[in-house]
Amino acid sequence: MTSHKISKSQYVRGLQCPKALWLYNPSQNSSASIKAVLPAFTDLSYDDLEIGHGGEAMRQYGAFINGSLPESELPTLWDNLTEYCKQDTYAMFLLLRVLRDVIN
Repeated sequence: MTSHKISKSQYVRGLQCPKALWLYNPSQNSSASIKAVLPAFTDLSYDDLEIGHGGEAMRQYGAFINGSLPESELPTLWDNLTEYCKQDTYAMFLLLRVLRDVIN
Protein backbone atom coordinates (compact mmCIF):
# COMPACT_ATOMS: atom_id res chain seq x y z
CA MET A 1 0.00 0.00 0.00
CA THR A 2 1.33 3.42 -0.97
CA SER A 3 1.28 6.24 1.54
CA HIS A 4 0.40 9.70 0.22
CA LYS A 5 1.31 12.71 2.29
CA ILE A 6 -0.33 16.05 1.78
CA SER A 7 0.83 19.41 2.98
CA LYS A 8 -1.12 21.51 5.45
CA SER A 9 -1.97 24.01 2.72
CA GLN A 10 -3.33 21.21 0.48
CA TYR A 11 -5.45 19.99 3.38
CA VAL A 12 -6.83 23.46 4.08
CA ARG A 13 -7.57 24.02 0.38
CA GLY A 14 -9.45 20.71 0.40
CA LEU A 15 -11.55 21.84 3.34
CA GLN A 16 -12.44 25.02 1.49
CA CYS A 17 -13.52 23.15 -1.64
CA PRO A 18 -16.82 25.04 -2.12
CA LYS A 19 -14.92 28.34 -2.17
CA ALA A 20 -12.40 26.91 -4.65
CA LEU A 21 -15.25 25.85 -6.93
CA TRP A 22 -16.88 29.26 -6.58
CA LEU A 23 -19.89 27.64 -5.00
CA TYR A 24 -21.09 30.32 -2.63
CA ASN A 25 -24.38 31.67 -1.40
CA PRO A 26 -24.56 35.13 0.18
CA SER A 27 -26.58 33.69 3.07
CA GLN A 28 -23.34 32.02 4.21
CA ASN A 29 -22.15 35.47 5.33
CA SER A 30 -18.57 34.70 4.27
CA SER A 31 -18.51 31.56 6.42
CA ALA A 32 -17.39 28.11 5.28
CA SER A 33 -18.80 26.55 8.46
CA ILE A 34 -21.10 23.63 7.82
CA LYS A 35 -23.64 25.42 10.02
CA ALA A 36 -23.72 28.28 7.47
CA VAL A 37 -23.30 26.22 4.30
CA LEU A 38 -25.97 23.60 5.01
CA PRO A 39 -28.98 25.97 5.08
CA ALA A 40 -27.56 27.91 2.13
CA PHE A 41 -27.78 24.87 -0.17
CA THR A 42 -30.42 22.64 1.45
CA ASP A 43 -33.62 22.98 3.44
CA LEU A 44 -31.89 21.83 6.65
CA SER A 45 -30.25 23.72 9.49
CA TYR A 46 -29.10 23.16 13.05
CA ASP A 47 -31.67 25.55 14.52
CA ASP A 48 -34.06 22.88 15.78
CA LEU A 49 -31.42 20.86 17.67
CA GLU A 50 -30.79 21.13 21.40
CA ILE A 51 -27.06 21.02 20.63
CA GLY A 52 -26.56 23.15 17.54
CA HIS A 53 -22.80 23.60 17.19
CA GLY A 54 -19.56 21.78 17.86
CA GLY A 55 -18.50 23.99 20.74
CA GLU A 56 -21.63 23.13 22.67
CA ALA A 57 -21.26 19.42 21.84
CA MET A 58 -17.68 19.46 23.16
CA ARG A 59 -18.73 21.36 26.29
CA GLN A 60 -21.54 18.91 27.04
CA TYR A 61 -19.34 15.89 26.37
CA GLY A 62 -16.62 17.39 28.58
CA ALA A 63 -19.15 17.80 31.40
CA PHE A 64 -20.02 14.14 31.03
CA ILE A 65 -16.35 13.06 31.05
CA ASN A 66 -15.66 15.20 34.13
CA GLY A 67 -18.63 13.67 35.93
CA SER A 68 -20.27 17.02 36.48
CA LEU A 69 -23.68 16.02 35.12
CA PRO A 70 -26.36 14.36 37.21
CA GLU A 71 -27.08 10.77 36.25
CA SER A 72 -30.66 11.76 35.43
CA GLU A 73 -29.45 14.06 32.59
CA LEU A 74 -27.34 11.45 30.80
CA PRO A 75 -30.08 9.90 28.62
CA THR A 76 -31.08 13.36 27.34
CA LEU A 77 -27.45 14.31 26.77
CA TRP A 78 -26.81 11.17 24.70
CA ASP A 79 -29.99 11.72 22.69
CA ASN A 80 -28.96 15.32 21.97
CA LEU A 81 -25.38 14.38 21.06
CA THR A 82 -26.63 11.57 18.83
CA GLU A 83 -28.99 13.92 16.98
CA TYR A 84 -26.21 16.49 16.54
CA CYS A 85 -23.78 13.90 15.17
CA LYS A 86 -26.43 12.46 12.85
CA GLN A 87 -27.15 15.94 11.51
CA ASP A 88 -23.44 16.63 10.95
CA THR A 89 -22.98 13.37 9.07
CA TYR A 90 -26.11 13.85 6.98
CA ALA A 91 -25.08 17.45 6.26
CA MET A 92 -21.75 16.30 4.85
CA PHE A 93 -23.55 13.74 2.69
CA LEU A 94 -26.01 16.33 1.35
CA LEU A 95 -23.32 18.93 0.67
CA LEU A 96 -21.20 16.38 -1.15
CA ARG A 97 -24.24 15.62 -3.30
CA VAL A 98 -24.67 19.36 -4.00
CA LEU A 99 -21.01 19.58 -5.09
CA ARG A 100 -21.38 16.49 -7.26
CA ASP A 101 -24.46 17.95 -8.93
CA VAL A 102 -22.67 21.24 -9.61
CA ILE A 103 -19.67 19.44 -11.12
CA ASN A 104 -21.81 17.17 -13.29
